[in-house]
Amino acid sequence: MPGRRISNSMKLALCSVLMLLCACSTTPGRVPSLTVELVMTSTGSSLSLRGRGWQPGEQVSTSIGEPGASEAEFQQLTTILTDASGAFTAFTLVPQDARWANVLQLQVTARSRDAKRVAVASFEHRPLVTAVPTPVKTLTSSPQESTTALGSVTGVDTDRLTIQIRPVDTRIVTVQLGPATRLLLRGQQVTIQEVGLGSLLEATGQINPQDSSNLLASTVNILSTPTMQGPSPSPTPTLAPQFWQGEYYGNTTLSGNPILKRNDPVIDFDWQRAGPAQGLPEDGFAVRWSGSWPFDEGAYRFQAQVDDGIRVWLDGHLVIDQWYQSTGASYSGDCYVSAGWHAVRVEYFDAQESAMARVWWDYRGEGATQSFPDWRAEYYANMSLDGLPYLVVNDQLVDFDWGEGPAATGMPADAFSARWTTKTDLVEGAYTFHARADDGVRVWVNDALIIDHWGDGAAAIYTGQATVTTGNQAIRVEYYENAGLATIKLWWEMLPATPTPTTTPLPEATATP
Repeated sequence: MPGRRISNSMKLALCSVLMLLCACSTTPGRVPSLTVELVMTSTGSSLSLRGRGWQPGEQVSTSIGEPGASEAEFQQLTTILTDASGAFTAFTLVPQDARWANVLQLQVTARSRDAKRVAVASFEHRPLVTAVPTPVKTLTSSPQESTTALGSVTGVDTDRLTIQIRPVDTRIVTVQLGPATRLLLRGQQVTIQEVGLGSLLEATGQINPQDSSNLLASTVNILSTPTMQGPSPSPTPTLAPQFWQGEYYGNTTLSGNPILKRNDPVIDFDWQRAGPAQGLPEDGFAVRWSGSWPFDEGAYRFQAQVDDGIRVWLDGHLVIDQWYQSTGASYSGDCYVSAGWHAVRVEYFDAQESAMARVWWDYRGEGATQSFPDWRAEYYANMSLDGLPYLVVNDQLVDFDWGEGPAATGMPADAFSARWTTKTDLVEGAYTFHARADDGVRVWVNDALIIDHWGDGAAAIYTGQATVTTGNQAIRVEYYENAGLATIKLWWEMLPATPTPTTTPLPEATATP
């Protein structure tokens, strides 16, 4: 209305609504989120920034300002790369210049590079009594002087007693613990095994004379961990950063010991005609990445773009299998997962010339149409195929011997069940179907139950027969495991046709003159 001013709180509310509407309209089913926590350190205030629901492998820029201020008045904070699940965690210092001296509430805005995905979060600011410029630390001090390093944990080596960090205010990337190092969490002494990825730590000690990026720590304080955060609106309870454990080999068969092991935040590489790292060949190398990632319940599509070969497993099931030379080819595989953590493994090889590897997955909601070209496999964490499945994937064959392990990573090793369905072309005739199972198995052909052994028992072969006409045949297999060993295999064979009896004519009588 003319003559009426809009308050800062109203501006903030309108801005937030518009940003959320924009995010919802561009990414159905994936609304990006941002969580901000203020952490006090000995050198000032630090911000913990955590996000979910972004596009995998995209760059997200963050800025800080007063609620209701224009975009031009916001100050750039940091740029973050999301991981393969579309999540990120980063730490940055709060600017300590005079403009924030008396501001009690600040807002952080996260924005994708194309500005189609935006999220905002506010926090209560605790300004310093005297605003001073943010100090820029240098490593010109002698090794005997005490140095403080601030950073987020990206890796922990319990054998070597080292913690890898992504630095916030120095160039130190490794914190070395010793017998006298005090490792504290909330003031209590803890062990290195209790240091989690994504934690913010502040380490004090001396710089290693042989390596200026290594700090020989006397005291390490864990200032913030993912479990210290407030409740997440997602079924997944934590926003800890995730990394691929990458193993790099100097051959295309992933044989022997890897030449290099490192953490990769995202599989998005275009090495072209160069090797992936020093010490690895330009051609004829392979990489295995593995990790566990948080998923919301619903349909997902795994995607890969590579030069040359790629294989992707989800909870031990092969969802992409293209293990041959190619040139920038794209592949995909559908799945449906339950909410929680799921294990993903990727194997890649480069034979010659250009090398490229990109792997990510897209959330497609709960009711998306999916494709399962071989067998649609549904795995349940109970013996009665009840409720929603833990995992739905494409299985190339019904042929598994899990031993005493689970049917899928994350499921129980006992008391589970599975269902496989497919449609396959058969020519007209009679068939014998064989199922080897431990424990129970049932098989249907075109809704006719031909094998029915729904009971416990050691591995045994059960058979049944079906006669079909030429064309698509619907086959369904149900299986459950109670305890002990677990195995299931299905195959069939066409019976030889039964000869049709024929009448042999007798020779005609010849009249004798």
